[in-house]
Amino acid sequence: MSLKARRKRSARSNNTGGSPTLPILFSLKNQSTVVPEKGPAATFTRATAATVEDLDGLVKTCLSGEVRFKGARRVHNLVDTTSEDWTDAAWTKTTMTTTATSLTAAGGNSTVLQTYTGTGDFRLRVKLSRVTGSGNVDLTIDNSSFTTVTLTGTDSVFSMAATGVTNPTFGVRLVTDGDSINADEIQLERTDGQTVTTSSEYISVGVESSPFFGAMVDAVKYFTYKNGNTVDGSNNLTEADGAAIGAGESHADASGPYGYLAEGQRQNICLQASVMENAAWVATTTTKSDNDVASPAGTTTGATLTATGANSTVIQDLGVIASAAKAYAVWMKRKTGTGDVELTLDGGSTWTTKTLTSSWVRFEITQTLANPDVGIRIVTSGDAIYVWNNQVEAAAFASSDIETVGTAVTRNQDSLSYAKANIQKDSQGTFFCEITTEWGDGVAGTKVIMSGTGASEGSLMGFNKSTTFRDGTNTSTSPTGTSAFNNIIGVAGTWGGGGLISYWDGSGDLTPASYDGTLLTGTDVFMGLRGGSASELYGTMRNVLFYTARLNPSAIAGLP
Repeated sequence: MSLKARRKRSARSNNTGGSPTLPILFSLKNQSTVVPEKGPAATFTRATAATVEDLDGLVKTCLSGEVRFKGARRVHNLVDTTSEDWTDAAWTKTTMTTTATSLTAAGGNSTVLQTYTGTGDFRLRVKLSRVTGSGNVDLTIDNSSFTTVTLTGTDSVFSMAATGVTNPTFGVRLVTDGDSINADEIQLERTDGQTVTTSSEYISVGVESSPFFGAMVDAVKYFTYKNGNTVDGSNNLTEADGAAIGAGESHADASGPYGYLAEGQRQNICLQASVMENAAWVATTTTKSDNDVASPAGTTTGATLTATGANSTVIQDLGVIASAAKAYAVWMKRKTGTGDVELTLDGGSTWTTKTLTSSWVRFEITQTLANPDVGIRIVTSGDAIYVWNNQVEAAAFASSDIETVGTAVTRNQDSLSYAKANIQKDSQGTFFCEITTEWGDGVAGTKVIMSGTGASEGSLMGFNKSTTFRDGTNTSTSPTGTSAFNNIIGVAGTWGGGGLISYWDGSGDLTPASYDGTLLTGTDVFMGLRGGSASELYGTMRNVLFYTARLNPSAIAGLP
């Protein structure tokens, strides 16, 4: 049964086909938070920054230690240290007297400001009300242009925007000496490239503790619905939930975002990934120009390559590297012309043609070789293309974007786990989740969907079109079905006295394998990797469920 057909059934069936309703031991939607609806607290590590594509398909940079949810709406409050205490040293006061939530002018044009390092489009929001006085109250993002807002004695949320600002210095100004206001919940956001640029929901900084807002880091929250907020002509912000993220958005279907992104450690060995005007990129009859166009990240960091002759190239020599599988991925789109555009990993000995359009697409080629020289060829003189984030990895397929400037950059492994107690019972049970993969047919090896602490105990493993489910001794393999490459597939495993059965997209191996009585060893259950250290999924997981009993095939087909 197809995933679409299964969604027409019960949203979360607990039945086994005539059996009493069964309790769920663990339930985790895993689309915007790793906090389960039922189950123990999450443990997550990744000691580097990373990227994820949001509902608009924009490549967002995520913080070290931040869980990534592909296809969701990510909100990051850029305020430093605290968003609810003006007395903190991160705020620079000029003739301004402050308490945690109030501002009083001790002179004319008193300000409380903070500077964020970066260039782009920004939106500011803050909650304000009048205490004393009647002078102007202004908001600023660049400490140069000021927006006056009208306060009353009742708290209201105000918002303003600024585009193309470098190192914004943002905050509040009281024009008249002696005036006093209540001020709280200030937020600065990047809005580069977003479909909706209105201020998002308020996310505090320096207030909450782990797991914070579900992404395991402060100041960041993901949403499974769109931004429905509006701003009127007086800069008053009215808050409302938007429509659910689903069909029509990037990396989502009718049931929402793809979910938690689990990847292993990878390194982009391509230097100056988006800086083409650099000696690392050797040009032949090609003009290079940086920072020309809005990139897939929304920032103006896309480069232009223009052919000034036939078969124009840019090539980067990546040095002496052992022979192994290599993957080259790069974002490109057409600027002018219609001629072929080609990619190479072997310095031009072979070229692979890619079809460009007027929209950004991430193209990929793979090859097993030593000492790769990576590059782009524009066949027709006069043609021009846009390029962003050249990425080369020592792997059979490309992972999510890793940006570099000058040196190779490593993204560490994602590791998400939960204490096994009260999640999984050895006597019998069912595990279910929905996955997508970043890798397609022909990629060697297996990618783990769920496992215990040990390296050789039972686990549910994915092969892109099927799964195996094992207890350390015995293995059940599902029938082959639809590819999970950028496609949401339901996978499951059942265990107990009737043996092991592995399911892929509702279809199972209905001749059970033997079951040795112990499923997962150790104290933790890992999502998207084996034993906490290997065989990472390189894909997404959502709607994770553990049941106390074996569900039959019809019940499995009805999940989630």
